Amino acid sequence: MEKEITIYRVRKSPENLKTQKGAFFIFENAVKLAKRTRCNVYDNYKNCVWSYK
Repeated sequence: MEKEITIYRVRKSPENLKTQKGAFFIFENAVKLAKRTRCNVYDNYKNCVWSYK
């Protein structure tokens, strides 16, 4: 059984594709960009896994 690959997306909201700043395989890299751009990090299922708030 293969492990699912998670892509962490840095966006203002999970639905707004135009606000995406980047997409990463490594969570820590996504958080670094999210901190700089004041965005949130979302997983493959649009769950917020890190919040800038």
